[in-house]
Amino acid sequence: MRFIARTIINAIICYLILFICLFIVMAQMLMSNVIGHLLQSVITLILLYIVNKGLNKAENLNLSVGRSLWSITSGILILGIYLLGRELLVEHASEYGILGGFSLSFAINCLIMLILSIPLNMIFERSNEEF
Repeated sequence: MRFIARTIINAIICYLILFICLFIVMAQMLMSNVIGHLLQSVITLILLYIVNKGLNKAENLNLSVGRSLWSITSGILILGIYLLGRELLVEHASEYGILGGFSLSFAINCLIMLILSIPLNMIFERSNEEF
């Protein structure tokens, strides 16, 4: 039950951090740029790992290192599927307001974060430090 709660929390936090990083990256370079997508994904992933380190301090949400890391990956996967489905199934992105057009961009960022998080999880699991 803790794993499911952490996964949902990770998906919500990842979505919020994507919005924050969107404005940081857009101030520096165009979002359609490949470097912009990569930069936003890396910044979001780093912030998500930092937030999860803080969530491990909460006794109700404390998980083992492996389960904590995989809850991050599964949260990113769930958010990516949601954003991709929202982009593909909804005909008009204007229904979601001014930020509705960013669903595909966020889905691409989630795919990049998913690819980056799998080897990063393996590295953290093998290290002796507490995550």
